Amino acid sequence: MNAALFVLATFFLNSLTFYLSPVALLLLLGYSHTKRFTWLCHFWLGLTLALAPLGAFVAATGHFDLYTLLLAIGVLLWVGGFDIVYSLQDAEFDRAHHLFSIPVAIGVGGA
Repeated sequence: MNAALFVLATFFLNSLTFYLSPVALLLLLGYSHTKRFTWLCHFWLGLTLALAPLGAFVAATGHFDLYTLLLAIGVLLWVGGFDIVYSLQDAEFDRAHHLFSIPVAIGVGGA
C-alpha cells in the first residue's frame, strides 16, 4: 500500500520522478537482502540513502544536476564507510551465519 502511494505521489510531481520511482523502490526494498549475496551491502545502503537528495532535486526540478549527483556520491560513500565501521562489531556473527560484509571479506583489521 505504501509503495503504491509513493508511486502515485511521484506521478503528480513530474514524469521523470514517476518513471524513476520503481527504481528507488527496488533499491530500497532490496537492501535488506544484500548481506546474503554481496559484501557491497554497505554501499547499497549508501546508495539508497543517496537517493534522498537526488530524488528531492529531481522531484523539484524535473532533471538531474552535476552538483546534486556529486552530493549523492558523497552521501553514498559517507554512509557506506560509516556502515563498514558499524559492521565491525558484527563480523563474528556475519561469519557464523554466512553473511557478507567487508569485515568478513577482508578481515576486521583491513576494514
